[in-house]
Amino acid sequence: MAIQINPKIIAARQQPDLHDALSALQPRAGRPAERPSPSATSDALAHHLAAAREPHAAHAFVQLFEQPALAQAAATDRLRQAGLPTGALAGLAVSVKDLFDVAGQPATGGSK
Repeated sequence: MAIQINPKIIAARQQPDLHDALSALQPRAGRPAERPSPSATSDALAHHLAAAREPHAAHAFVQLFEQPALAQAAATDRLRQAGLPTGALAGLAVSVKDLFDVAGQPATGGSK
């Protein structure tokens, strides 16, 4: 069985990866630590949601949990504004395979 790779999908995957996102939150050597902008998490989430709505991602997601994600991003921004610690992965967008159950959401079991 041969694996077919769609070059359009690969070309479209120019989104920052986890390493890029975590690096952006770390202070740079030789420079004082900079605080993220007051809406850094919400801004990053808006970028990811916009990318998820692009035509090349039309069939990539069965459902977007926009409202809970926006609420979490706002809460993370408030913690950062207050100078309180957040987890290393706070604010990172994740996707969940539709074979897994998500609390409070209907289970699709990989089908629509």
